[in-house]
Amino acid sequence: MSSAKPSIFLTLIIGVDCVGEMAGICCASSQPTATAGKAVGWDKATLNPGPIVAMRTYRRIRLAGGWYFFTVNLASRHGNDLLVRHVADLRAAFRQIRRDHPFFLDAIVVLPDHLHCLWRLPPDDDDFPLRWRLLKARFSARLEPGESISPSRQRKGERGIWQRRYWEHVIRDERDFQRHLDYIHYNPVKHGYVQAAKDWPYSSFQRWVKRGVYPVDWAASAEIAEWTWE
Repeated sequence: MSSAKPSIFLTLIIGVDCVGEMAGICCASSQPTATAGKAVGWDKATLNPGPIVAMRTYRRIRLAGGWYFFTVNLASRHGNDLLVRHVADLRAAFRQIRRDHPFFLDAIVVLPDHLHCLWRLPPDDDDFPLRWRLLKARFSARLEPGESISPSRQRKGERGIWQRRYWEHVIRDERDFQRHLDYIHYNPVKHGYVQAAKDWPYSSFQRWVKRGVYPVDWAASAEIAEWTWE
């Protein structure tokens, strides 16, 4: 990021949540009620680590007040446009969960079959697994049944919409945040849906343009274009 651009953390620390103007995802009424307007510094995000929760062969790192990058996929990805076809239902699910369990949604992109986003948790809260579990359930409950469901899911009474697991990454510093922010907004171009980030309606890119972080004709670096966090 050039010196002429405002610091991303300075932009974030004022407590403005990008979700209010995010096209096709959420709406202004979904501002977090518990932490709006409060700065969550990197020192605060790392001073109070929560428990490490074992999940079969991998562990999730839980940090109260932490910044996270997430990738969440549909169970069936090939030729599936469910998320953009039902983006209003996804918006409603996000709005409900953020009202009941507040968090800052700093950036997001919704593709037809998966999404990426950056979250900031409240200073005294590390429970992102609860939020994802509820978000998936709320979205699924808004859709009519009819998807393919595996025998194991049928036995457990589960829907077949989402992959059970998801990818999370703890953001380490401002450079790490910038890379993941760029990756999010480049993703529609990476998958061939549009020629430029500004043309994809289901992302927070235009909000970051308004903040002065990106020019409207921004293009990702070669480094970002080669990365894959799917």
